[in-house]
Amino acid sequence: MVRRRLLLLGVLALGGLLPAAAAALVPPRGIPDLARMGLQKADFPGSRVTRQEYVKPDDPFVASYEREFAVLSARLGAKRLLGLESDVGLARSVADARLFMAAIPLGIALLDPQDLVAAGAPGGFRPTYVRLGKPVRVRAGDQALEVAIRIGTKVGEIRLLLEFVRVDRVIDSLFVAGLPRGALGISEATTVGRLVATHNREGLVPANTAAPAVTGTPQVGQTLVASPGTWTNKPTTFGYSWQRCDASGANCVATGTTGRQYPVAAADSGSTLRVAVTATNAIGSGHAFSAPTVPVAGAPTNTALPTISGAAAAGQTLSASTGTWTGNPTSFAYQWQRCDPSGASCADIAGASTSTYTVAAGDAGSTLRVAVTATNSAGSATAVSPPTAAVT
Repeated sequence: MVRRRLLLLGVLALGGLLPAAAAALVPPRGIPDLARMGLQKADFPGSRVTRQEYVKPDDPFVASYEREFAVLSARLGAKRLLGLESDVGLARSVADARLFMAAIPLGIALLDPQDLVAAGAPGGFRPTYVRLGKPVRVRAGDQALEVAIRIGTKVGEIRLLLEFVRVDRVIDSLFVAGLPRGALGISEATTVGRLVATHNREGLVPANTAAPAVTGTPQVGQTLVASPGTWTNKPTTFGYSWQRCDASGANCVATGTTGRQYPVAAADSGSTLRVAVTATNAIGSGHAFSAPTVPVAGAPTNTALPTISGAAAAGQTLSASTGTWTGNPTSFAYQWQRCDPSGASCADIAGASTSTYTVAAGDAGSTLRVAVTATNSAGSATAVSPPTAAVT
């Protein structure tokens, strides 16, 4: 790994400030996903990652994740990099992370560049000189420090940026090595520092691991209740926003209702409903949606009018169809009506409340129609047939 390869540069000579390399292992349960943090392959198009894994952490870290990029595979702007590594450490607390950052200048001050020159390296390579810069603050994350290391070689000076970026209790140790004669400085440190700060902050906000759920009967007049689902990173608050979607669960829009409970309204009839949950902690917020409910059962809605069959003549029997309805009606009621010859000024016929009607002599010259009322558990609705011809 980069830390071992750069032993002569004093990376391991920081008095134990850096987590030591160790065999890959499974991270402890219940911690943020460090694999989502640090520099990502997507940050450097065309780059290759040769190693990424959790490793055994050293004090004051409870977990460490390391990602190493292939030599010469990454570019920072127009500059190709000799080496690049991002090591993420999760401290026990924010206070421990701050102490770590406070100790970095002392560790740098204790280094002796001459010892590093004398240390040599595998393969017989020896730098002609090693010059350590002073820690410089970088505008990234909650805290960031960068140390520039200049290494003399026979083919030109190599610049190494050693950078530490803190976001809450996460510290990313960055190692960025340029090509000989390739200048790296505070601009490059700021670029990579802000990249890891963004990823680390995103990795510390709540992340949903089991979707929110909606319980209750999706029916007009009933109340639905939301549960927040399961989240990482210890949310301290949850926010709820109910959405109305089409019958397939798509094209969702906010209903304007917040809170865990939702009273199903007539406007929801035929639509599906879902809840959007926002989980928030001290770092930021994450969002997740429940699955949509089945379409809301509302009062029946007529989609094709009732019709009348039979001859409109005294002594004949007329029969009514119910027409077509949504909402799965469970019962139908009928009321026959007598109207004027134009089909207007209609009035109920006493006792004519079945699906059939025997035309009476008194109906002569009038038209007849039937009103059908469809009912389900959510309510009732009425539709009226077109009138018959004038009774003969």
